[in-house]
Amino acid sequence: MAGRPTLTREFLISFRRLLHRSPELSWKETGTSQLIWQALEQLGLEPRRVAQHGIVADIPAEETGPLVALRADMDALPITEETNLSFASETPGVMHACGHDGHTTMLLGAASALVDGAPLKYPVRLLFQPAEETGKPTFPSPSPFPTRQTTGVASATSCTIQRTQTSSPKDCC
Repeated sequence: MAGRPTLTREFLISFRRLLHRSPELSWKETGTSQLIWQALEQLGLEPRRVAQHGIVADIPAEETGPLVALRADMDALPITEETNLSFASETPGVMHACGHDGHTTMLLGAASALVDGAPLKYPVRLLFQPAEETGKPTFPSPSPFPTRQTTGVASATSCTIQRTQTSSPKDCC
């Protein structure tokens, strides 16, 4: 797959700042999903929609068999941003306080590097998870995404959580 278009550093910085400016709550990630879809197509991948706003895309490899799954969450929190950053949230009462804008951008950066790098021995599945902040499974079991489990009272701003894997990557979508 080497030689395909890559997502430049400048693109990724702009992408992350755009996501940060335009956060969307769980199950409302319409714009976020569309931006991810376009970036994946720019890389020559064939994304598919899952769980309303979720996206899965596979990077093919020389062999079939086991695959590696990489996941990023994409929803925001109902928190008012008070950072005064030049790219602060423009959505009243909603912000990316847990870094999901960064997670999504990092996964796109990884996708770009993998697509443009040496041929892969095994395929890689990219998972962009909607509604992670709900604390409920995004899909019926078995799910390709981990579920959020909190112990005691967890602060939405600190995102101190435990994650458990609900299925193996081979069960994914």
